[in-house]
Amino acid sequence: MANSSVICTDKTGTLTHNIMSVVAGSVSIHAKFVRKLKDNQARTNANRSRSPHRSSGLNTPHDDFSINQSMLNTILSWPLLSLFNAAIAVNSTAFEDEEKETGKCVFVGSKTEMVLLNFVKELGWVDYKEMRDMAMVVQMIPFSNKWKAMGVVVKTKHGFHFRVRRTL
Repeated sequence: MANSSVICTDKTGTLTHNIMSVVAGSVSIHAKFVRKLKDNQARTNANRSRSPHRSSGLNTPHDDFSINQSMLNTILSWPLLSLFNAAIAVNSTAFEDEEKETGKCVFVGSKTEMVLLNFVKELGWVDYKEMRDMAMVVQMIPFSNKWKAMGVVVKTKHGFHFRVRRTL
Protein backbone atom coordinates (compact mmCIF):
# COMPACT_ATOMS: atom_id res chain seq x y z
CA MET A 1 0.00 0.00 0.00
CA ALA A 2 3.05 2.22 0.26
CA ASN A 3 1.97 5.84 0.73
CA SER A 4 -1.73 5.47 0.09
CA SER A 5 -4.67 3.33 0.91
CA VAL A 6 -7.89 2.84 -0.97
CA ILE A 7 -11.22 1.80 0.38
CA CYS A 8 -13.94 1.23 -2.19
CA THR A 9 -17.50 1.11 -0.97
CA ASP A 10 -20.66 0.11 -2.71
CA LYS A 11 -24.06 1.18 -1.45
CA THR A 12 -26.80 -1.44 -1.33
CA GLY A 13 -30.18 -1.26 0.29
CA THR A 14 -29.96 2.52 0.42
CA LEU A 15 -33.26 3.13 -1.34
CA THR A 16 -35.23 0.13 -0.12
CA HIS A 17 -34.10 -0.09 3.52
CA ASN A 18 -32.10 3.13 4.05
CA ILE A 19 -29.14 0.89 4.94
CA MET A 20 -25.63 1.17 3.56
CA SER A 21 -22.84 -1.35 3.99
CA VAL A 22 -19.48 -2.19 2.53
CA VAL A 23 -20.11 -4.98 0.03
CA ALA A 24 -16.95 -4.88 -2.09
CA GLY A 25 -13.55 -3.26 -2.14
CA SER A 26 -9.89 -3.81 -2.68
CA VAL A 27 -6.76 -3.84 -0.59
CA SER A 28 -3.75 -2.63 -2.51
CA ILE A 29 -3.93 -3.59 -6.17
CA HIS A 30 -4.73 -7.29 -6.40
CA ALA A 31 -6.84 -8.31 -3.39
CA LYS A 32 -10.56 -7.88 -4.08
CA PHE A 33 -12.93 -8.52 -1.20
CA VAL A 34 -16.66 -9.08 -1.51
CA ARG A 35 -19.35 -9.59 1.12
CA LYS A 36 -20.81 -13.09 0.58
CA LEU A 37 -18.53 -13.70 -2.40
CA LYS A 38 -20.28 -16.92 -3.43
CA ASP A 39 -23.51 -14.99 -4.02
CA ASN A 40 -21.89 -11.84 -5.42
CA GLN A 41 -19.30 -12.91 -8.01
CA ALA A 42 -20.36 -10.02 -10.26
CA ARG A 43 -18.96 -7.54 -7.71
CA THR A 44 -15.34 -8.50 -8.41
CA ASN A 45 -13.20 -8.10 -11.50
CA ALA A 46 -10.58 -10.59 -10.37
CA ASN A 47 -9.56 -13.29 -12.84
CA ARG A 48 -11.37 -11.68 -15.77
CA SER A 49 -9.72 -11.32 -19.14
CA ARG A 50 -7.68 -8.21 -19.79
CA SER A 51 -9.55 -5.15 -21.05
CA PRO A 52 -8.19 -3.66 -24.27
CA HIS A 53 -8.09 -0.31 -22.44
CA ARG A 54 -5.88 -1.65 -19.64
CA SER A 55 -2.17 -1.13 -19.94
CA SER A 56 0.02 -4.16 -20.41
CA GLY A 57 2.57 -5.17 -17.85
CA LEU A 58 2.88 -7.21 -14.71
CA ASN A 59 -0.41 -6.07 -13.15
CA THR A 60 -2.79 -8.08 -15.26
CA PRO A 61 -6.25 -9.07 -14.05
CA HIS A 62 -4.88 -12.62 -13.76
CA ASP A 63 -2.81 -11.42 -10.78
CA ASP A 64 -5.98 -10.32 -9.00
CA PHE A 65 -7.76 -12.57 -6.55
CA SER A 66 -11.06 -12.42 -4.68
CA ILE A 67 -11.77 -13.30 -1.09
CA ASN A 68 -14.88 -13.31 1.02
CA GLN A 69 -14.99 -10.09 3.02
CA SER A 70 -15.34 -12.09 6.25
CA MET A 71 -11.90 -13.64 5.55
CA LEU A 72 -9.97 -10.33 5.53
CA ASN A 73 -8.64 -11.07 9.03
CA THR A 74 -7.00 -14.27 7.79
CA ILE A 75 -5.47 -12.69 4.67
CA LEU A 76 -4.16 -9.30 5.82
CA SER A 77 -0.95 -9.07 7.80
CA TRP A 78 -1.28 -7.53 11.26
CA PRO A 79 0.53 -4.28 10.27
CA LEU A 80 -1.68 -3.85 7.19
CA LEU A 81 -4.86 -4.68 9.10
CA SER A 82 -3.86 -2.20 11.81
CA LEU A 83 -3.17 0.53 9.24
CA PHE A 84 -6.48 -0.16 7.50
CA ASN A 85 -8.32 0.00 10.84
CA ALA A 86 -6.56 3.20 11.93
CA ALA A 87 -7.24 4.89 8.60
CA ILE A 88 -10.96 4.23 9.03
CA ALA A 89 -11.19 5.02 12.75
CA VAL A 90 -9.07 8.16 12.86
CA ASN A 91 -10.31 9.73 9.61
CA SER A 92 -13.85 9.96 10.94
CA THR A 93 -15.91 12.12 13.27
CA ALA A 94 -18.69 9.53 13.72
CA PHE A 95 -19.24 8.04 17.18
CA GLU A 96 -21.42 5.50 18.97
CA ASP A 97 -24.43 6.57 21.00
CA GLU A 98 -27.52 4.96 22.44
CA GLU A 99 -30.62 5.28 20.26
CA LYS A 100 -33.38 6.74 22.46
CA GLU A 101 -36.24 4.75 20.92
CA THR A 102 -34.62 1.31 21.06
CA GLY A 103 -31.79 1.68 23.56
CA LYS A 104 -29.55 0.10 20.92
CA CYS A 105 -25.99 1.38 20.48
CA VAL A 106 -25.65 2.88 16.98
CA PHE A 107 -23.16 4.99 15.09
CA VAL A 108 -23.97 8.67 14.67
CA GLY A 109 -22.43 10.84 11.96
CA SER A 110 -22.15 10.90 8.21
CA LYS A 111 -23.58 7.83 6.47
CA THR A 112 -20.23 6.93 4.89
CA GLU A 113 -18.36 7.15 8.20
CA MET A 114 -21.02 5.07 9.95
CA VAL A 115 -20.77 2.40 7.23
CA LEU A 116 -16.99 2.18 7.54
CA LEU A 117 -17.08 2.00 11.35
CA ASN A 118 -19.70 -0.77 11.11
CA PHE A 119 -17.39 -2.57 8.65
CA VAL A 120 -14.59 -2.45 11.27
CA LYS A 121 -16.95 -3.62 14.00
CA GLU A 122 -18.28 -6.52 11.89
CA LEU A 123 -14.73 -7.74 11.30
CA GLY A 124 -13.95 -7.57 15.03
CA TRP A 125 -11.06 -5.15 14.60
CA VAL A 126 -9.76 -3.00 17.47
CA ASP A 127 -12.48 -0.59 18.64
CA TYR A 128 -12.48 2.76 16.87
CA LYS A 129 -12.25 4.67 20.20
CA GLU A 130 -9.08 2.80 21.14
CA MET A 131 -7.58 3.47 17.70
CA ARG A 132 -8.40 7.19 18.01
CA ASP A 133 -6.92 7.35 21.51
CA MET A 134 -3.65 5.83 20.24
CA ALA A 135 -3.37 8.22 17.29
CA MET A 136 -1.37 11.42 17.53
CA VAL A 137 -3.57 13.60 15.35
CA VAL A 138 -1.76 16.71 14.15
CA GLN A 139 -4.53 18.13 12.01
CA MET A 140 -8.04 17.20 10.90
CA ILE A 141 -9.11 18.52 7.51
CA PRO A 142 -12.92 18.64 7.49
CA PHE A 143 -15.00 17.20 4.71
CA SER A 144 -15.20 19.46 1.66
CA ASN A 145 -18.19 19.24 -0.66
CA LYS A 146 -16.06 20.78 -3.38
CA TRP A 147 -13.38 18.06 -3.16
CA LYS A 148 -15.68 15.33 -1.80
CA ALA A 149 -12.91 14.43 0.64
CA MET A 150 -11.62 14.84 4.17
CA GLY A 151 -8.28 14.05 5.68
CA VAL A 152 -6.21 13.71 8.79
CA VAL A 153 -2.50 14.17 9.47
CA VAL A 154 -1.17 11.70 12.03
CA LYS A 155 2.27 11.69 13.62
CA THR A 156 3.86 8.23 13.77
CA LYS A 157 7.23 7.01 15.00
CA HIS A 158 8.38 7.07 11.36
CA GLY A 159 7.15 10.57 10.52
CA PHE A 160 3.77 11.80 9.40
CA HIS A 161 0.91 10.06 7.56
CA PHE A 162 -1.71 11.94 5.60
CA ARG A 163 -4.84 9.84 5.32
CA VAL A 164 -7.59 10.88 2.94
CA ARG A 165 -11.14 9.60 2.71
CA ARG A 166 -12.90 10.45 -0.51
CA THR A 167 -16.53 10.01 -1.43
CA LEU A 168 -17.28 9.27 -5.05
